[in-house]
Amino acid sequence: MKTFTAHSSLVFAPLLVAVSVVANAESKVPQDALSVVNMSLEAGQAKLQQEGYEIADSSFFGGKQLWWNEGKKECIELKFDKSDDKKITSVEPGNEKKCIKGAEASRKVWESYRDGQAPASSAGLDAERAKLSDAGYKPSYWIKDVAPGKDAETWYNGAANKCMRLVWSSADGQNMKSMECKPEQGVNPAPK
Repeated sequence: MKTFTAHSSLVFAPLLVAVSVVANAESKVPQDALSVVNMSLEAGQAKLQQEGYEIADSSFFGGKQLWWNEGKKECIELKFDKSDDKKITSVEPGNEKKCIKGAEASRKVWESYRDGQAPASSAGLDAERAKLSDAGYKPSYWIKDVAPGKDAETWYNGAANKCMRLVWSSADGQNMKSMECKPEQGVNPAPK
């Protein structure tokens, strides 16, 4: 009987270790982060932002994202399916060094996004702004150095659900171009 018990203990020991390792890995993921599993990617992202996380890396083709919570010093990796609904399939502990590096790089990008109208001025730029204002548009946000030597300003008309973008030379406000943009681009996407 003791041989059977010892033998069965040896058989089940690796299974218990495996279960313990999986449970230990899952326990490193905070409950607030685990709650996004089975949510759509958009809803899960909004929830994570409410919980103090910021995106640190994203790979649509890889179907995963890294999220960093500066206050809690926690990094998570969420995985999502690449179908149309992009449902979050899992959340695991992420690589902390990659999270920190990615969050810092992301913050630098968002520093270029500023609410309101840009301080630039030129005859052509001011005339186009006046036309947009007369048509019910309001300046939403502007981006410094949207491309080398170019700044951009986004105007949004909420009543008509329309978006316009102005792009000009950073140096002198000249060479201004006006173009339509998607209505969902009418609000500053930078994290607040």
